[in-house]
Amino acid sequence: MSDYIISRIGTDEAVAIEDELTRLYVAVYNEPPYNGHGVYNEEGFRSRNASQLRAPGFSLVTARTDGDELAGFAFGFTMSGDRFWSGVDEPARVKGRDKFAWIELVVAAAHRGRGLSHRLRDELLSDRPEPFATLCAHPDAEPARSMYERWGWQKVTTIGLADDQADIMLLDLSTNQARK
Repeated sequence: MSDYIISRIGTDEAVAIEDELTRLYVAVYNEPPYNGHGVYNEEGFRSRNASQLRAPGFSLVTARTDGDELAGFAFGFTMSGDRFWSGVDEPARVKGRDKFAWIELVVAAAHRGRGLSHRLRDELLSDRPEPFATLCAHPDAEPARSMYERWGWQKVTTIGLADDQADIMLLDLSTNQARK
């Protein structure tokens, strides 16, 4: 496994490196099954970042090589107890409770298969105060989808995203090994 420098980045620094994050996002999301379509393009990413990077409870974790190349990143924010993914019913067990909305896990192709996603996950979730985390996963995004399931994420419903769909997944953080 290659050695990476894992760092937690605050909002101001995230805004400062937004171009670098965007370049890696675009490179990864130009791959199948996304192919840069729908919400998976530069414009969509930048548009979402306008509010996501400044959301309450925002947390970004980056992984860099010792040569300072951005190899991957993961981020999310607190989804308050009165919110859930738009257009779907919130599961009863999380209704009214804060959740960590995991928005992105992006790893450059050259750095996959080395445990980097696991390290980003551990750092991102290690000190979250929310009892649950939630994410949207493209149903055809393998091997990422299988990885989430191995990590304990469970599909709770499906949501429409522009011209695509995604599965809403949930993770009970009280039993998640990254928090221990």
